[in-house]
Amino acid sequence: EMGAGREQRWRLYSWQSLHVLIITIFWYMASSLANNLSKSILGTFHSPSTLTYVQFVFKATLSGLLLLYRGTFHLPSLHNFIRAVGPLGIGNMMSHWLTHVSTSFLAVSFTQTIKAAAPLFAVFLSMQIMGEKYSLRVLLSLLPVVLGVTMCTLTEVHFNLLGFIAAVSATMVFVIQNMYSKKLFRDLECDNVQLVMYVSMGALIVMSPLWLLENYPLLMDPAPLFELANGSAVWQLLVYNAICHWLQTILAFKVLSLVSPVTYSVANSCKRIFVIISSVVYFQNPITLVNAIGICLASGGVLLYNQARVADRRAQLSSELPVVIKA
Repeated sequence: EMGAGREQRWRLYSWQSLHVLIITIFWYMASSLANNLSKSILGTFHSPSTLTYVQFVFKATLSGLLLLYRGTFHLPSLHNFIRAVGPLGIGNMMSHWLTHVSTSFLAVSFTQTIKAAAPLFAVFLSMQIMGEKYSLRVLLSLLPVVLGVTMCTLTEVHFNLLGFIAAVSATMVFVIQNMYSKKLFRDLECDNVQLVMYVSMGALIVMSPLWLLENYPLLMDPAPLFELANGSAVWQLLVYNAICHWLQTILAFKVLSLVSPVTYSVANSCKRIFVIISSVVYFQNPITLVNAIGICLASGGVLLYNQARVADRRAQLSSELPVVIKA
């Protein structure tokens, strides 16, 4: 009986592991497609704001439809919307728009390498704004990240200063938004899909007047939307991109719900490596040996950072455990 029980537990564990692996693969594919489609669109249709706007329209709409299907659709109170969703919506809009501005000037691989340096910004801002302290091993784990991003920056074949500034700014906004949301949602109960819908709605409310100011000629003459990019009309690629972007967000939350935060952090770092490699292969970007080493260093540094943070948490928990002295 014990052997049968052990075999049953092993089968359950194997099925759960396979389930997580399949969802993770689809997450990686959706993310890779979203990034590569963004670059393809912006190569023909240079409007980062339109790309961002369409993504938020689909994220709000598809999330709402999913919630209706589940029977859990409801709108937040005005107080919570203004207090919580408003700032997150602005941060989300800025982060996405700046990322697309960067992608329009730089290779996807370079933009993603800069965004991989998020832990560096997180540590710096946490120390400056919140007064947090970090161990030496955490700070040392960031050295490969700094060295890797520096190597990529100095050896990038198609370097553009505006694109670089946009990528760094997007990463900083993303980190600040994460710090804010962690403090905010401790007391606010909210389903992940509801959160995606609320934040997308907030971003649309803020972005709509700005988008209309910049793109009103497009409403008068939508011809640019029918231009071909990689054999498809721009408007079709915008739809495909928005669906992939929504899918990668939902799948990321699904993976997070199935694994520990540490495993998710590692999976997210590996996802970025997958996106970088797929973009280099898809666009056949010229990449030097030093550039490749820089990407590996930055990505590896993020993995080391995650491990260092885990070690610090374990050490902190061990020090807080009561000491039992036997008589």
